[in-house]
Amino acid sequence: MLTLVFLIPIMIKNICAAILLMFSMIASLAQPGNTIKKNPPADPFCDSLQLILKNSKDGFIAYRYNETQQSVTMSYNTTLPSLGFHKKFVQTGQVNPYKQTAATNLPYYIATSGYTDIAAANQFFSTVKNKIKNCLKPFAQDSTVRPGFARYTSFQVAKPVKDSFITVELILLADAKINTIALRIFHSKGSLEKGNMKNPPVIANKNHYTSLPGLLQALMDHSPNNFTAIRSTLLQNQEWSPTYSAIVSFRDLAFPKIEYVTKNLWNQYTTNLFIKDKAAAELRFNELATEIEQCKSNFPYQRYENRSKPFEKWWYYDNPRNDVEGKRFKNELRLELKKFQYGDGYYLTFEFRKTAG
Repeated sequence: MLTLVFLIPIMIKNICAAILLMFSMIASLAQPGNTIKKNPPADPFCDSLQLILKNSKDGFIAYRYNETQQSVTMSYNTTLPSLGFHKKFVQTGQVNPYKQTAATNLPYYIATSGYTDIAAANQFFSTVKNKIKNCLKPFAQDSTVRPGFARYTSFQVAKPVKDSFITVELILLADAKINTIALRIFHSKGSLEKGNMKNPPVIANKNHYTSLPGLLQALMDHSPNNFTAIRSTLLQNQEWSPTYSAIVSFRDLAFPKIEYVTKNLWNQYTTNLFIKDKAAAELRFNELATEIEQCKSNFPYQRYENRSKPFEKWWYYDNPRNDVEGKRFKNELRLELKKFQYGDGYYLTFEFRKTAG
């Protein structure tokens, strides 16, 4: 018992010393010179590029889906990396292997980005070019500018073996409206076999809207260009000429169209729904009108027009802008319920206008 009494002060002294040592170590680690350095995250560009090169001879068939025949090319969506570009595809068409003047039909990976600012486009071009050189250490390089290109660089990835090699092209197309950077990769012996990858991803229809604010925003975004990006087939025998079918749809409404009433001064997106029962038609009209009115929280400049009638309602969007021709325009929305003129039933019409003003 007496021994324990003498040991307690010694134990307390040792504990205090340990605590002081711990605080001293923490303070030391907090000094700038002793901060633990973290390695920057690895740039995945090189690994992604190698994956694309590895699959070039097989025509990228293990990474492509949604085969679409275009005018002069076969086009596919792809699950290959985008390498920092905005869009990416796999296509089959005419290309020129490294320093060859004769065009050859081959499958190629293509990625593109668009910039309104030429300085930003040039910077991105230079960044990608340097990354390619650092990742591949290419066997040969040609930077001779081709007709129609603002900048051009072509790489031969490795020394050819029996005319078998990979070409990497980096292109800058400068334009008054948009400057496009394109990266194209293809193998001189690439397989032209058609087909899609096994178990392709499910493609969601990005042009079908169930959200009303989403639809309105899309229509506003397409208004400056007179809805040209969302129109499809030219329709005959329509009320307005020209009239096109539209690729944008909304819930269960049918027959979406783009109508050019007075060329580019007044054009509109319309879609409608046939409802046979009067009570059901009026209920659907009022529900949709209420939902449109609630969109004011999304679009503060939306204004209900007083000239509206019980079954023809109008909304104005007080955010006038300029279209692609530099002309001032505004948007209007009209919702109408009208009796079917050839028999029983009612037509609910949703009409989004782009008009001069």
